[in-house]
Amino acid sequence: MPRVTKEQMKRDEEKVIKILSTKANESIDSIAKQCGFSRQKAWRIIKNLEKNKTIWGYHAVADMEKLNLKTFYMLIKATPEPAEEAAKKLISREVGTLADKMGVTVECSSYLHGGFDWIIVFYGKDLKQAKRFEQILYKTYPNFLETTVLLEELFPLKHCGFYHPQIDKIKEFL
Repeated sequence: MPRVTKEQMKRDEEKVIKILSTKANESIDSIAKQCGFSRQKAWRIIKNLEKNKTIWGYHAVADMEKLNLKTFYMLIKATPEPAEEAAKKLISREVGTLADKMGVTVECSSYLHGGFDWIIVFYGKDLKQAKRFEQILYKTYPNFLETTVLLEELFPLKHCGFYHPQIDKIKEFL
């Protein structure tokens, strides 16, 4: 039996990742069948992807409206000052701790290149709570935040690879 090349291994991993990206709760048997692999091969690929941190985790995509939560996006422009202290706080995951204390859930936090330096996507019960979270970030990072822009999501068309199951509701917002 010929050895599998690195290129083939990469293609096999990409097949598995594509399925897991939109169907994280699929069974190993189902993933194997969709990829044309044995169950053992699919399992081994997933375990290797988890071990080398290519796959960080799995999650469900929830309808925030049904949970009485709203989605907010905070764009942050940093000051030109050295950000060593801010970097330490980011690495320590202090933003998540602050959010948890306020009842806010941080979905995504990313360092950016472009017009803004950082984006935080989070869930909260209302705009008032989102603004309080924004103010706490200003207090926590006083020499790091130059400007923030707070946006409230009105309707998610597609989230985490999934189209909204009631996409026709977008008409209410247009």
